[in-house]
Amino acid sequence: MKNWLHRLLPAMAGGLLLATGTAFAAEAPPAPQAAPGIDLDQLLNEVRQSRGTERLINQEREQRFLRARNEQQTLLREARTQEQQEEKRADELRAQFERNEVRLAALEEDLDARSGELTNVFSIARQSALEAQASIKNTMLSVQFTDWPERLNEVSNRPHALTIEDLEALWVTMLEATAQNGKVVRFRAPVITVEGEEIEKTVTRVGVFNAVADGRFLRYLPETVKLVELSRQPPARFTSLVAELESAQQGHHVFPVDPSRGAILSLIVHSPGLAEHIEAGGVIGYIIILIGIIALIIVVYRLAALARLRRQMAAHAEAEEPRPDNPLGRLHIAAQQAAELSSKSLSARLHEKVGEEAVVMHKGLRTLGIFAAVAPLLGLLGTVTGMIETFQSITLFGSGDQRIMSGGISEALVTTELGLIVAIPALLAHSLLTGRANRLVEVLEHHSTRLMAASGKDH
Repeated sequence: MKNWLHRLLPAMAGGLLLATGTAFAAEAPPAPQAAPGIDLDQLLNEVRQSRGTERLINQEREQRFLRARNEQQTLLREARTQEQQEEKRADELRAQFERNEVRLAALEEDLDARSGELTNVFSIARQSALEAQASIKNTMLSVQFTDWPERLNEVSNRPHALTIEDLEALWVTMLEATAQNGKVVRFRAPVITVEGEEIEKTVTRVGVFNAVADGRFLRYLPETVKLVELSRQPPARFTSLVAELESAQQGHHVFPVDPSRGAILSLIVHSPGLAEHIEAGGVIGYIIILIGIIALIIVVYRLAALARLRRQMAAHAEAEEPRPDNPLGRLHIAAQQAAELSSKSLSARLHEKVGEEAVVMHKGLRTLGIFAAVAPLLGLLGTVTGMIETFQSITLFGSGDQRIMSGGISEALVTTELGLIVAIPALLAHSLLTGRANRLVEVLEHHSTRLMAASGKDH
């Protein structure tokens, strides 16, 4: 259409110009030579040809449009027909769903009526399986029998009615677990060592209470279902029984059992040893221990010295001549040397000699008494400093974290304990040694009186 218009407009413009030029030619004088004219017939033919071509193109476009419209109308009719069919099918399915709901409700009522007490039985069985699964998972049986928790989990999570096989699996598993509580068995299982390595070892299990491997007690971790070696083992009297049990093949053997299923053994890891306990006392604790060591040396030395003096004095009583290696012999020698003196002078000389020997016999006992009095005072000092540290921690950090306060409380309690541990034996030893020394002094005084009486001198 556009091509035809582009061709027609120049031709019409040429015609108008030609007509105008002809009108002017009638009035103006004839030119000496006329310009060549335009072939109107050729232009008309071209216009006609282009018009026919455009008409054919338009007819073809119109036919295409009509065909597309007819196709769209056909598709629309088909879509509407399909929509009606789907709506009808939806109505049928809806009606069928409602009928199925009614039938399902009736079947459920019939099932409830037919099952009767079986529903309660299944509920109890699922609950029992769930409880048994939790109980077995918290014991070391899960390490040896890894399929038991999965078996019980299937029974507890069964959505529909339980079968005979499910019920049999439940009670057989529970019976097997009950039987394993009283057995001592060996099996291979991975064990996490103190170094953190996981090594497969031969584990000896004593019921569900204890497990040992390579002479060491093991602890069961329910979170990871693993056996872990205790970083700190019980005393040797218990670990020696572990070695005997592992080497035994049959018969009865003595073995320590943890009735808490590992809770008591786990406390061993956190309980401080002797060195850690003493270290908690701080500097004051070490001073008390030093005092205790010195007091112990004094006690041992004085016990030995007094025992030696008693033996020497007993031996001198049977000797004929006095010997200067014991207090009684030195007393007799002093009496012989003062034989020419008056009775008063002799008495003073003998009392002086008894006093000298008493000082020797009581040597170190005053220091021991001072230590016995100072040790509890030092313990009280440690208690005061520990409580001050505790209150400072509470002031700075609050009372939410108990571990912050534990250091000061430990020092307060440990120093008091150490002070009493040193003071009580020191006080008892001081009393014992003082009594023995006084008895020896009494023996000397008795002999001094006998020597005065034997001299026969008047005052």
